[in-house]
Amino acid sequence: PALLPPFQDWSLPLGTDRLGRDVLAELFHGARTSLAVGLAAAAAALLIGTVVGTLAGFAGGLIDEVLMRITDAFQTVPSFLLALAFVSIVGPSLGVVVAA
Repeated sequence: PALLPPFQDWSLPLGTDRLGRDVLAELFHGARTSLAVGLAAAAAALLIGTVVGTLAGFAGGLIDEVLMRITDAFQTVPSFLLALAFVSIVGPSLGVVVAA
């Protein structure tokens, strides 16, 4: 049925839209890409941060200084503008958005 209100039918907990489609199924379908980008970006940040921190900690000296200055440079640039510029230059795709 079209426009079924939420919590009226337990098989359709968020109801239906004007065309009778399940709103919960649409929500899960739309969240797939956002979750994929978020999880991939978090994993990439964890991996890169671990590698850079380990190298800086164990090597020390000049290597530590260079890696920390690179890290400082990334922290001073607004991340949204950097990501927007990167996607504009390379082109929009899921991999580029995760890298940005």
